[in-house]
Amino acid sequence: MNLNWPLSKTIYSWNQWIDDQTFILQFLDACLRGIAQVVFMKNPITGLLILLGFFVQNSWVAGCALIGLMASTLTAIVLDLDEKQWRAGLFGFNGVLVGLACGTFLESSGSFAFSVMAISILLGIFSTLFQVFLNQLLTQNLKSSPLTFSFNLVFLLFVMAGIRYANTPLLAAGLPSKIDPLTSLDIGKGILRGISQIYLSDNLISAGLIILGMVIGSRVLTLWALLGSVTGTLTALALGVSKGNILAGLWQYNAVLGCMAIGGIFFLFSNRVFILAILCGVLCTLLTGTLAGLFPEGVPVTTLPANGLYYFYE
Repeated sequence: MNLNWPLSKTIYSWNQWIDDQTFILQFLDACLRGIAQVVFMKNPITGLLILLGFFVQNSWVAGCALIGLMASTLTAIVLDLDEKQWRAGLFGFNGVLVGLACGTFLESSGSFAFSVMAISILLGIFSTLFQVFLNQLLTQNLKSSPLTFSFNLVFLLFVMAGIRYANTPLLAAGLPSKIDPLTSLDIGKGILRGISQIYLSDNLISAGLIILGMVIGSRVLTLWALLGSVTGTLTALALGVSKGNILAGLWQYNAVLGCMAIGGIFFLFSNRVFILAILCGVLCTLLTGTLAGLFPEGVPVTTLPANGLYYFYE
């Protein structure tokens, strides 16, 4: 008996229904799927719950995320890129990450808020252009997925150039105030935040909505995400990382993405793949610390560790 049948049937029926709807509804559906594609899913319900999590965390950041998401998706449509791909959200996930990063890390007080919105649109457009190039380079030539590499290139190039030439103001990520001692409950919160930090969120309610959306999208991938966050948390503890950083989930989210990619997406499950996924989580955490030490102060590591180690494994 297929226990997933009712949900699978509902999703199949939705896909059939949305095919016959107006462009606006198809575009909104693609945007929701783009949000879910950050965690390798394409369920619009998953995307909707994660979007609600954005607004629980911070409405301004959520707005920037939507702007970046729509800009990147519309760019794919205007360029007449593969309809099945943009309808599946594959040209939206880099854009939503760009918007989240702009809203989170760029100073948005006063009139500069309009500049951040414009930057979110511009970088969202470029994230799609970079993705097309990376698809040609990596997918067709090297048989590898570009993942969120487009987001990393676009945002980090902008931030590095902005700091160097335009004195672009960056906001430091806030850390929880009560962090000593780090109890088992705090570790549990850090594990949950390790998953939600994929979307730059450290709010526990937001984390709950994000994880609920992931469970609806794929219970197997959610388990890999939890395993990755546990791996990242334990590795960070072993390294003696600041308790505030662990509690905020800042050292775990790349391990989450790494474990999900290796264990749940790109390789068939086996004992060997399980071990490789755990090792990837450990290495992602180590690389997060390494890059944090190399980058200028205030520049986020983003998802570079997970991207880089996936290409290494490939």
